[in-house]
Amino acid sequence: MFETTTTYRGPVTPGWHAVDATALRTLVAELADARSQLRTPYRPKPEARVMRPTPGPRAPIPADVLDTEIDTDRTVAFVVADIMADHPGAFRYGPADDVQAQLTWLSKNAAKVADMITPGDVADLEVVAERCRRLAGMPDKALEDEARRAQLAKTMAVAPEVWASSVKVKDLAVAATGIPLGHRTVVKWAKEGRVAQRETGGWPTVEYRLTDVIAEQQRRAAENTPTGAVAA
Repeated sequence: MFETTTTYRGPVTPGWHAVDATALRTLVAELADARSQLRTPYRPKPEARVMRPTPGPRAPIPADVLDTEIDTDRTVAFVVADIMADHPGAFRYGPADDVQAQLTWLSKNAAKVADMITPGDVADLEVVAERCRRLAGMPDKALEDEARRAQLAKTMAVAPEVWASSVKVKDLAVAATGIPLGHRTVVKWAKEGRVAQRETGGWPTVEYRLTDVIAEQQRRAAENTPTGAVAA
């Protein structure tokens, strides 16, 4: 139901956009995935053969897991309620009173919600997502992302200079930096002279230089300038 395409990197310019649509979908997807795995370590393992359930106590679910479920559901509900209250009439329908329905609603309406959600609400979602990940025993995302970027940086340092289509170069740049980006933004940067481009005489007809795209991503990230991931 949810598809994670980039890594959430926190809110950009507060007071203008708390987060762009791509990053918001990613954050919601990561939260939904982590919450769904909270009870995984405590679920009974399937038996090799069908047996009648035996009476007796089962392994208890720890209180911190139950508390995290409650806090997560309450946080998501409050975020949705804030959006609906602050922007009456912006949505024809709101989600059902269920955390899964609310997360689905946030993901489906991310393009509109990204302009409405506050930086505080984004931070609250990020906090409960990290808490769910930790309790579910999932790998530390920051360490995973850092390792991936380090490996890609090492590969790029010894590889020939990379040129690719706007879609491909966008995917490579996002993998390298973790910064959301839209392929139309790559084309726009090339027209502005920020990214080198070349005609191929084949398909794709135009390719863009990866190192320029990454440099522009990092420059804008340092300035807290949105990278146009909504245009992907």
